[in-house]
Amino acid sequence: MSKGAPLHSGPRVHPDVYRVFQSKTKMNLIVTMREGTAAAINEASALNRPLESSAASRGARIHQLVDSLKESASSAQQYVLNLLNDQTKTTTTRSTPTTFWISNQIYVEDATMELLQQLEIESSIAEIHEEQILTIGDNFKVEHSDDAESGTKIHAWGVGKIGAEAVWAKGIVGANVTIAAIDTGVRASHEALRSNFRADYGWFDPETKSAAPLDLSGHGTHVVGSIVGSKGIGVAPKANWMACRGCRSTTSCLESSLLSCAQFVLCPTDSKGKNPRCSEAPRVVNNSWGVVQGAANFSAVIAAWQAAEIIPVFSIGNSGSFKKCGTVASPGGNSNVIGVGATSSNDFLLPQSSTGPSPDGRIKPDIVAPGVRIYSAWWTRDNVYTIASGTSMASPHVTGAVALLLSAQPELTYDQIWAALTASAVKNISFVDSASFHLSCGNISSFTSPNNVFGYGRLDVNRAMQLLGAK
Repeated sequence: MSKGAPLHSGPRVHPDVYRVFQSKTKMNLIVTMREGTAAAINEASALNRPLESSAASRGARIHQLVDSLKESASSAQQYVLNLLNDQTKTTTTRSTPTTFWISNQIYVEDATMELLQQLEIESSIAEIHEEQILTIGDNFKVEHSDDAESGTKIHAWGVGKIGAEAVWAKGIVGANVTIAAIDTGVRASHEALRSNFRADYGWFDPETKSAAPLDLSGHGTHVVGSIVGSKGIGVAPKANWMACRGCRSTTSCLESSLLSCAQFVLCPTDSKGKNPRCSEAPRVVNNSWGVVQGAANFSAVIAAWQAAEIIPVFSIGNSGSFKKCGTVASPGGNSNVIGVGATSSNDFLLPQSSTGPSPDGRIKPDIVAPGVRIYSAWWTRDNVYTIASGTSMASPHVTGAVALLLSAQPELTYDQIWAALTASAVKNISFVDSASFHLSCGNISSFTSPNNVFGYGRLDVNRAMQLLGAK
């Protein structure tokens, strides 16, 4: 037990850990420290108050936040890291640790039962669980389109539906805003994406450390295209983009990779994970991934992003039906994120779009957006596009809308943006099979607004812009 540690019982070990060890000799663990990150974030906030009036000082404020998080994690994790180091010296089994200062967690690769028995009596640890594998969504659907031609300008229907073209007519196209996407990667050479990729401090792959962006499944390319793509496919076509490959594929987003990407978003590095430059942090991050049930918890990540004025947008998942409630994925169901469901061109709900309430009773989704048959860039060639459906396609519309709002008014906060998007949302959303059908989730009818099916309504960025007084 670490010296000077307050008296606590040992950590909570997730039941799945013991179950897995019945059939395996090793597993990858996520160890969460009891100290958490709240104190470090509060300390950084206090130190940063003198700098809050200067927009140019945002990088310095994030740097102070990161330093505070790193210092806190270093102190809290020291005993456990020493234990892991000692075990490596005294046994033939090597358990390799990776520290995450953003969440005060340690990833332990190839942990043994012997190591677990040592960890589970350590009072400085709050919780231990097997590394989770999150997904893009079970019902993400792709329809390959062969009618796309290089150089053709096609306005994807979702862009017009949410009022983005009306915002463009005012000269607001996302300039001077950087968005981030944690996904399967991006084909950066695509004709609709190459001009606004921020190459410096704009790409990280935690697994391969590849020098240039890559995407081996297409999901991330499609997502980024809907946010910032040119040729009419993106909501904020003049915003810059950066990306992190947190998912190997649509079915494999390793928790450790997602945490690495979360740190990259907060304080970007070069492609090798070196030379951090916090001033390059984006203003909004799209996350089209999640898990309906599991031990992974990204609350600390979200708190750090919020402290750095990075607005988190999450899809809420594709586990819904017209008869099921409470299927919202995490982190989309968390507080302090914009959770997004999916609708069609006729303002019908995508049947698979997940529903609330969240496990803590929160209304989710916050908002719905176009997510059915969305036309965007694809990964196979530089001039190929495709049509895809899912809440993964809906959240990029909201991320792009946030970029437009920030382009018009850079000083906007998360609370102001959330309030504007939800207050201006279109309310007349219905189910595809019957306008008279309704679903009561969390004892709130879908005829009432807000509700746990459509949230506050369908995104309309032009109305949100008007509500905020942007010219």
